[in-house]
This record gives sequence, structure tokens and C-alpha cells, in this order.
Amino acid sequence: MSYISKDFKNASRKAILSLVFFAICYLLIVLLTLGIAAAAVFGAYLLVVSFPRFITLALGVGILGFAVIIVLFLFKFLGKNTKQDLSHLHEIKGGDNPLLFAMLDELVKNINTKFPKRVFLSYDVNASVFFNSSFWSMFFPVKKNLQIGLGLINTVTEAELKAILAHEFGHFSQKEMKIGSYVYNVNQVIHNLLFENDSFDDTVERWAGISSYFSIFVIPAVKVISAVKWLLVKLYTVVNKTHLALSREMEFHADAIAAETTSPNSLKTGLLRLELSETALSSGLSIYNIEKYESKRSENIYPEQTYVMQFLAKQRGVEILNDLPLVSLSVYNSLNNTKLVIKDQWASHPSIEDRINSLDALKIHHSHEDKFAPAKLLLGDHVQLEKHFTEELFSHYPNKTEVMNFEDFKDVFVKEYNKSSLPSTFNGYYDNKAPLVFDIPTILKQLDISIESLFNDDMVAKVIEQTTLENDINTLEHIANKNISTKTFDYDGKKYNRKEAKKLIGTLRTAQDKLKEQILVNDVAIFEFFLQREADSDREESLKRLYSNYFEFESKTNNRLELYFKASNALQFINERTQHNEIKVKLMEFEPIEKALKAELADLYSKEYLKVELTKEAQKKVDIYLAEKLAYFGKKDYFHGNLEILFTSLEAFISLLNAGHAILKNEIVNYQASLIGQKETT
Repeated sequence: MSYISKDFKNASRKAILSLVFFAICYLLIVLLTLGIAAAAVFGAYLLVVSFPRFITLALGVGILGFAVIIVLFLFKFLGKNTKQDLSHLHEIKGGDNPLLFAMLDELVKNINTKFPKRVFLSYDVNASVFFNSSFWSMFFPVKKNLQIGLGLINTVTEAELKAILAHEFGHFSQKEMKIGSYVYNVNQVIHNLLFENDSFDDTVERWAGISSYFSIFVIPAVKVISAVKWLLVKLYTVVNKTHLALSREMEFHADAIAAETTSPNSLKTGLLRLELSETALSSGLSIYNIEKYESKRSENIYPEQTYVMQFLAKQRGVEILNDLPLVSLSVYNSLNNTKLVIKDQWASHPSIEDRINSLDALKIHHSHEDKFAPAKLLLGDHVQLEKHFTEELFSHYPNKTEVMNFEDFKDVFVKEYNKSSLPSTFNGYYDNKAPLVFDIPTILKQLDISIESLFNDDMVAKVIEQTTLENDINTLEHIANKNISTKTFDYDGKKYNRKEAKKLIGTLRTAQDKLKEQILVNDVAIFEFFLQREADSDREESLKRLYSNYFEFESKTNNRLELYFKASNALQFINERTQHNEIKVKLMEFEPIEKALKAELADLYSKEYLKVELTKEAQKKVDIYLAEKLAYFGKKDYFHGNLEILFTSLEAFISLLNAGHAILKNEIVNYQASLIGQKETT
């Protein structure tokens, strides 16, 4: 059995060439650096022997330190050992879970690979093979561990789980796949040398602090290391690209193995449901983050995940089969309408659509029997395991003392879902848009127009197209500015190179402007239609006020967003290793930005309908932030408590902006619904 494609072979060849290229370049760097170090050591020896005095001895030790520093830098990766954090995992044994381990035994035999060293469960929607890696693992075999998420097991059939696990085992089943491990480890070596230098930098600082004689030679050592880093950045780009390209092909290869040994159809249905499963789990957990339920916890989050998944599937018109949503590729793609296709050979994982198309291209017709029984029945006591992980999840929240029963959860979820849902009469017109800003008419027009024509499928399609164009233009701007590493891309079936991106952006902006004009005309007509309905119903005038409130809020949004990103970028240095003097300069530069930020935050926070969207804990920190002038750095250390207040307030700022947009928009939409006799939420 072998599905080694031409693309896989090509990626493997490039990966091998990049490894050879790296080895030669790194060897040259090592030899050159060792030569510099040897010359420094010899010079120190001559200095001390020729002029045997205290000062020459101190200088000699300083020169020796220079040599040691640059040599240590080059080989510090040898002590690097990447150990996985197992605290969130729960190991299971075959004696307690014979059915699951029987499945694993069968997969190991059919795929001709080794049984995992240990098998773990996690709480999430995931499956992966992992191991503790180091540079030496390229030369000595390391046994892999298997991790399976209960959130995955809970939302797939037995056949789907088997296919997904076969994919994981497939990564390690072929000798050709070992090249990926080599590329990965070389990538880790370069990453370690470039970015994981905290302990090394601390050692150098301590050495420099011993004596001024030593510190003199730290500066040239840093210069040499900087030159080495510059060369490594170039190597990192080459090796990283080949690693990502190979990883992508490895995914296709592992899918092919899984399809051959299990069932291509089961693999496809399992993959297509993953996103919905993840959304269901996170949406279920989010209920317990709502302030009014801050004391509540779940006894078992997984039946709640199942309920939410089925509820969301029904809302989207997805068929339910064997109690699980049957997410088709067309349904999956309905959320992505872009005409822009970036053939990103550097993406480490292909898209789900690419994986499905690749599986279809294999044309594998299997005789395996798909088992539609729930995968959770493979576990010895799945309920006990589910409760264990639920308890672990909520153990991080000490105030979660009261259990919310399942029926109450369903009621709360539907209630909260409906709060953010929009009336169905608008046909999804407002799902991803708000009214465009216009001058509110002063004269009431008598319109001969129906509500169906305002929200028909054609208008909804224009809204979707306009949103898609906006997203595509943003992506193309990243391509034009080289923020996305690709030389070519496809748009609407035509191939372009990066240089043509700006011209295409201009064309798309013209198309977008035309659509905006049509949508704006429709938005004005909608306003006039409901203004007329309001007058006919003898209601107190509210529509103009609601639109005015929204337009006023939106008029400040762009400036506020710009201020948020400006503040975030200005504070980026806090997450990096920065010299003390530079920290103080950066904080002084931040002061005028912070002054503007506080003014805008205070304006948003003064609105009670927005303030209540924050948790009480967040409100306490915002109160302190607005009332006091906080210091963030002392002589040598950050004031972490004040930094926490700052970043909480910054997060609150963007939360209030998003909440204001949604609340004011929903007030308009729900009021319009009430004018035609429809309930505000469905």
C-alpha cells in the first residue's frame, strides 16, 4: 500500500536539499566561529604569557569569556528538550478500555506501525500523536504517545474515530515520512538559536556584571552572535518553507493511508463535522462565562456539547443522521464564498476542502463495514470520564459551586442564542452587516414597495458578495505587502502573480463601490419603508433616534479601532526582551497614546448599556485604570499588577466597541421587526 504522490516526492526532495544546504552552511558558520574563538583564546594566552600582570590576566579571562559565549551560543540547542505538558491529560489503559485498545491494535497491525507508548485523553475536540523531542531524537528512536479528545469521541461514530486515528498513525507508518522528522528538528534547532535565548542572555548579563573587564568583551561577542543570527534567519526561511510544504503533503499522505485501511467516507464525514463539534463545545462552555451564571458549573459538559451541536445543525438546515449532523462539503463551503485561492505551498495543513478533494481523487472503494455506533461506547465508562474532565475544566474557577442541570442548560442556551439571533423575516440580510451610514431624510416619502423586495435573495447575495470582496481585498493587500508569503494566487479561476495584486485590488474596489451604492440605496429604502410603517402605526418616533445613535457610534469606530491597534503595537515590547532604558523610553512614548485611549474608554464606559457587558472583575480594573495614573516599571522590574489592569482595560476597550456595534444594530433590526408584527427574536 503506497500513495506517495508526485507532490510528496517533490516536497521530500526539496526538504532533503534544504537539510543538506543547512548542514553545509551551519558547518561553515561553526568553523568560522570556532576559528574566531580559537584566535581569541590564543590571543589571550599570548597576552597573559607576554605580560604576566593582574590587568592582563583579567583581560585574558575576558577574551576567554568572549570565546566561550559565542561557542555556547552555537551549541546551546544540544541541551534543548521539548517536553509536553501532561497536566491536562488523563492516561487510559487497555484493561479499562478493551474495545478502544482493540481498535488501536487493529490499526497498528493494518498500518504496520508501532503501538503508542502511552494513550491519553484530553477534554477537547482533537487527536494527535506527540513525543518529547530533542536534537538527539533525530538519531535515537523515540516512542510516540497518542492523545484523543473526549470532545472528538463524543461527536463521531466508531467508524469516523477509527478513520481519524488511522490518519494519526499514518504519519509514522512509512520510512519516507522520517524526512519530516529531520526537517522538523532542524527547524527547531534554528528556532532555538534565534528566539529561545532568555536563559542564555541572562547568563551573558551575569558574566558581564562580574567585572568591567569582562563586560568589554561581551559587546564584540554580541556582535558576532548578531551576525550569526542574521545568517540563521536566511536559513530559517529556506528550511521552514520546505518543512511546511512537506507537512502539507504528509497530511494528504496520512489521509490516503487512513482511507485505505478504514473508510474514506467515514474520514470525510468526521473531518467535515470537526468545526461544528469545536463550536458546540466552546459555545456550551461560554454559557458559564456569562456573569449571571458565574456561580454555575456543569456536571457533564459533553451531553451539552451534543445538544448544542444538534441545535446549531438544525438552525443551519443540516441533516441529522444517527444523532449526529451530516455536514456536507456544500454546507461547509457555504460559509466561505471567496473567489480568492492562495495555493500556499507553505501552509502546514491543507484546508478541509483540499483534503476532501484529495480523498475523492484517490477513488478508493473499500469493503470495510462502517460502524455507526457512537464512538464513546468504545470507552469503558465514558460517563465517568466525561464527568472527570468536566470537573477538571471547572476546577480553575473556584466560584463555580452550583451545578446547572441539563434541562436548565438547554433553556439558558436557547435564551442566550436568541438574544444574538436576528428575525428571520430579514432573510439573513443583517447577519453580517449593519445599515450603511447615510443622511437621515427629513421628509417622509410614500413608497410603493414590499418588504419582500427589500430583503430578497438577490439583495442578500449582494450583501454577501460585498462582504466577500472586502475580505478578499484585505487578503490581497497582505499579499501585495508581502505579509503573506506567496508569489502567485488564483482569483475567479485566473492565475495572478504578486505584482498584479495591486491592480486587481483597484478592480475589486470599483466593483465593491458599485455594490455599496446599490446596498446603500436599498438601506435608505428600508429606512423609509419602516419610517412609513412607524407613522402608520401611530407609534412614538423611535426609528430616527435608533439610526442616529448607531450612525454617531459608527462615526467614531474607525478612529477608535486605529487607537486600539496603535496602543497594542506600542505595548508589544512588554512581551519581548527589552533593555531597561529602552523600556522607559517606550513607556514615555506610550503616554500620549494612553491619554487618548483613556478618554475614549471613559466615553464608552460611561454608557450603562455597554458597561454591563463587562464582568464585575473587569469593571473594577477599568475603574482603577480610569481613576489613577499607573506606573508600569520600576528600576529593574515591571509592576505586573498595574500591567494586568492596563491590558484588562485595553481588552475592555475593544469589547465595548464590539458590544456597542452589536447592541445598537440589533436595536434597529428588532425595532423594525416589531413594526411588522414579528417577534424581536426567533
